[in-house]
Amino acid sequence: MLAVITAYTVAKAIHILGVVFAFGATIVVPPIGAYLQRHQPQALGAFHGAVAQLGRTVVTPAMTIVLIAGLYMAADASLFSKAWVSASLLILFVLFGLYGALIIPRSEELSKRAEAIAAGDAGADPTTDGQYSTIAALVARLHLAAIGLVIVAVLVMTLKPGN
Repeated sequence: MLAVITAYTVAKAIHILGVVFAFGATIVVPPIGAYLQRHQPQALGAFHGAVAQLGRTVVTPAMTIVLIAGLYMAADASLFSKAWVSASLLILFVLFGLYGALIIPRSEELSKRAEAIAAGDAGADPTTDGQYSTIAALVARLHLAAIGLVIVAVLVMTLKPGN
């Protein structure tokens, strides 16, 4: 049997790809950051800069694609009255806020701080700086919160409670 290609199925594929692009990267940030803190602390400035850049150029645009495709699907199938659609949209807006207001700016701050520490003393370990460590722990928790929210959103969209 041949698959039927409709605007809805195309939007669904785009929606899924947006999720993969936006949050595939998010899932690998915490373990890479932890590895670098233990084994290559001098690379943390570049790492945090890359995380901020990734947030601006990949995660945020991909979340925008997720939003647009999701809105199209909800409108096309008349699903806006469903609780699982509202919950998924709420989670996505929280993720936009986490990235735009917290993760990206704090990652930029960490990058500058780590680079300044390293510039002051070649090979210095930024993880020995109290302010750096506090902000780095916050950003790590924010990434874990984002991952948790994505898991909840996937479960809500898959299980469709109240449908």
